[in-house]
Amino acid sequence: MTEEFKEFDDFSRHQVKRLYDGTPVNWVATLLAYAGWIIFAAGIISAIFVSMNTVDHAILVFIMYASAGTVTGLGLVGIGEVIKQLFIINYRLKEHGYSFNKEQ
Repeated sequence: MTEEFKEFDDFSRHQVKRLYDGTPVNWVATLLAYAGWIIFAAGIISAIFVSMNTVDHAILVFIMYASAGTVTGLGLVGIGEVIKQLFIINYRLKEHGYSFNKEQ
């Protein structure tokens, strides 16, 4: 391996933010989780307001708007959780000296 690529395997220079229990935190996963919960809440709130202003079939309008917000919001939360778990797995493998560039 050349010298210019050795810096990518050097995990000691990265300062990873950790939770109180020592779990590393990925900011992309955190951002997706917050965005997902905001979209989830906004979908429910908009469903309530739109269905209140609808004369006919208010419950169907509520279900359509609420389901769109729920699917989108929880989908983002789920993607954020996958990213978070993959980041934790990657970090723990690097802590124990596993490298993807050499055979074990």
